[in-house]
Amino acid sequence: MGAWAAAPERPILAVTGDGGFGQYLAEMTTAVKYHMPIRHVLVDNSAWGRSPRSNEAGEFEVLADLAAQSDFAAYAELCGALRHQGDQCRPVARRPRPGLRP
Repeated sequence: MGAWAAAPERPILAVTGDGGFGQYLAEMTTAVKYHMPIRHVLVDNSAWGRSPRSNEAGEFEVLADLAAQSDFAAYAELCGALRHQGDQCRPVARRPRPGLRP
């Protein structure tokens, strides 16, 4: 949202994990309210916080129960955002699509 505020004419693409997105769920309503055309890709590994491997290495509990039950695409839709949910990773094109510059 800060990138959008600094340059609203530029296309914005945000990429977050489920944990990071989960900490800032309410920001979705702000983006919708102010018609911020932010494209968002959420990478869901069903483990909020540090990665499961890091948690296991430090002998910390893996926090996965809440994330595994979260439907972030449905949440986005409830906030008034457009949603698209994919269940499989697809190869990313080498060249950005029109409107997205490197």
